[in-house]
Amino acid sequence: EAFPYLDAETILLALYFSAVDLGDEGEDNVYGNGLIDVFAAYEYLINQGHDPVPPVSAENDIVLVELISQNTPYCLQAFSPSITVQNAGIDTVYSFTVNYHFKNLEGIQNTFLWEGELPPGHIVHVPLGAINELQAGLHTMIAEISDPNGQEDLRHLNNRFKKRVEILDLETIEA
Repeated sequence: EAFPYLDAETILLALYFSAVDLGDEGEDNVYGNGLIDVFAAYEYLINQGHDPVPPVSAENDIVLVELISQNTPYCLQAFSPSITVQNAGIDTVYSFTVNYHFKNLEGIQNTFLWEGELPPGHIVHVPLGAINELQAGLHTMIAEISDPNGQEDLRHLNNRFKKRVEILDLETIEA
């Protein structure tokens, strides 16, 4: 991200020439040219006369960190997933939209507006509610978040999460 205007070959050569040599001196069949050192490649490009671009700072940037479920595998009972969301922006987030559904299953689709206070750098766990309609078998659940504070998330590529869920046709055993 520091040099988005450079072509792939220039980046590749920077990684190649700044690698930490391991094993025999120089390139070899065991370690290649060595261990990649990203910071050294960054400095190499600066020393070659390239100017880094300042990082993009987003006021409203939310990240869907994880799609959590209560336990695995699930028996024919209510399935209660939740999501973990982090505020990676520079402003406090007071709302965002949550969409979730199951791939190839119609009728199990929900959208709701989360409201609260999520300061920069903080995490919130959002329960999605019990789902009773799942039949036994493998399912793919897809969750997506959007519209922090009612605005477009400029870094939206980290706002979607997929998880496989297995529902077993077994009765629950009381402990």
